[in-house]
Formats: sequence, C-alpha cells, structure tokens
Amino acid sequence: MTWHHRRDLALARAAEAGCSALLITHPVNVRYLCGFDGSAGALLITPDRVVLATDGRYVQQAGIQATDCEVVQTRDYSAALLDIARSAHLSTVGCEGDHVSWNQHARMSELGVDVVATSGLIESLRMVKDSQELDYIRQACSLTESALQATLDAVRVGITERELARIFSSAAMDLGADGLAFDPIIAIGENAAIPHHAPGERALIHGDVVLCDVGASVGGYCADLSRTVVLGSPSPDLIHIHDVVSRAQSAAMAGLAPGVAASDIDQLARDVIAAAGFADKFIHGTGHGLGLEIHEPPLLGASSAGTLGEHFVVTIEPGIYLPGVGGVRIEDTVLVTSNGYESLTTGTRELVEISV
Repeated sequence: MTWHHRRDLALARAAEAGCSALLITHPVNVRYLCGFDGSAGALLITPDRVVLATDGRYVQQAGIQATDCEVVQTRDYSAALLDIARSAHLSTVGCEGDHVSWNQHARMSELGVDVVATSGLIESLRMVKDSQELDYIRQACSLTESALQATLDAVRVGITERELARIFSSAAMDLGADGLAFDPIIAIGENAAIPHHAPGERALIHGDVVLCDVGASVGGYCADLSRTVVLGSPSPDLIHIHDVVSRAQSAAMAGLAPGVAASDIDQLARDVIAAAGFADKFIHGTGHGLGLEIHEPPLLGASSAGTLGEHFVVTIEPGIYLPGVGGVRIEDTVLVTSNGYESLTTGTRELVEISV
C-alpha cells in the first residue's frame, strides 16, 4: 500500500466524520501516512495538498523520507498547517483528539479554522497490515526469537536480570534490529509475579523460574514474545501452572478469525484459567495489537469493543501470577488470516528446563 493510498483512505474516513482535511500530530501516524519518522512535526492532508511541517533539525530528513509531500520549516507545526488550511478555505479540519491536549485544541480553535476532534481514525487503518508491514513484522519476530535464544544460552547460576536484559538487547542489535520494541522484561523467581517487572540485580539460583518478555523492531515494526523457563528441574506446581497457561493460550488462538469479538478471545483464555482455580491470578488482558507501536488497537480484554479482521496482528499472552512466588506467561505474535491464524513467532512454547 502506498503512502498516497493510505492518505486517500484517511481522507475518506475524515469525510465520513464531516471533515474536509486532516491535521496529523501523533508522530507514529505521521510516519504511517508519509514515511517521515522524525520526532518533531505534523502533517496536513487535504484533497489537493499534503504538507509536512517540521523544524530545521529535520528538514533534510523530511525531504529524503517524505518525497511526495511539501515540506514547511517552522517551529509551530500546527499553526503553520492550519494557516494553510484557512487560506484554502477548508471548512472543517479534523485533529487527532486522542493525541491533542485540551490547551492545544483550544489554541488551534483560535486560528480561524473549525477544528474538530476525531478519535482512532488513523489507528483503525493501521490495524489492517499490508504485505510490506507483515514482512517487517515477520523479520522482527524471527530476529527476536534468535536474540532470545542467545539470551537463554547465557543463563547460568549467578547471572542477574539486568545482565540478561543487556545480552538480549546486544544480540538483537547485532542480528540487525533497528531498535528494541520495548525495554526487555527479565524477571527471576518471585519477580516473575510482576507482569512488567523492570530488570534489576536479582541473581539466578538453581530452581528459579525466569520469565522473559522481549521484542525487537525491524523497519519500525515491533515483535512481542514471552517465554518462561526454569534453571534445573521444575516443581510440580510450576509444571501445572505452565500447562494451564499453555492451554489457555491454545484456546484463545483457536478462536481467532475475522468477525470474532475481541472480548470473546479474552474470555476463551480466561475460562481455562478460571476452571483451574486461578481466575484472580490472571490480572491483565489476553493480548493487544502491535505494529509501529508495541501496544496498539485492538485490545483483547474483557471490556474490549470491536471485532477482529483479516490481516490484524495481535499478541496472545495469558499468564498466571503468584505474588511472592513467581509467575508464568506465554506470548506469541499472531496474524489473523481469512480462516484462522498464523503464529509469526514459532519457537517452542514448552516449559524449557535449562541444565546447570
């Protein structure tokens, strides 16, 4: 899909919302619509013009990346672009209500243009991945799995969470990632009961569980992968909990298909965990969309609205967390296909026992 086609779809959605133009200020959405990945700028899309506003630090980059856009150098991106809209007599300009503060919107409204808030307009387009996006995500997933294996190969008594996180980060970059999708989550022992634990100086001892939640990015697109391993032989309780989580993930994956409610996928996983007596230990949603951002629509939770569509990419990541003891999470990045799903992360989901 070309930048031009994406912008045409965006304008069509804007027209449905009563807008004759769009002001895009969220950096990820600017990138999605024109290719510019600088951290400062905004994009105006009208039926006749596409104008990218940025400051002097990024003008050259904008000219290289956003080749089919006019580039305007300014420090006041929104004001400059809304002045263009006003001069073109555009009646109503849609702004990104989810990414514009109250004060920013108030200031925009003083610039002589009718500015109305839209919600999720570009994000809804981003949920459907094209072939180039899927290629980047596949590469990111493959690279993430290789970097995780390099990390697990380094597991030994005495190594710390922080050291393992550094090993993953270094391996991912060495393998060709253009960045990390998020800071690695490496949780040892009792810390594995904290879903988003920040790696610290907890050192590994025999019998510890290690929860790894990691992801690299390629072409700006993210991967997300969680595996739970144990140093030495696992306890019967750990084997049982891992089996419950594995069955919950399998049930959720089996339910994936276009038209299925996002909340139904969450319920499939939750039912398995509840039946095993751990309902109150599954303390987050079953998954989320990902792409240019690590967390993006759709969310797969109990209160999630909407349905899945073909070419959506989501995670399936049920977990059980026992405070003071540890936890288990199994997560894969999955593509929704016309008749089900394809897992883009393909490594073993078994409870891996690492020899000491």
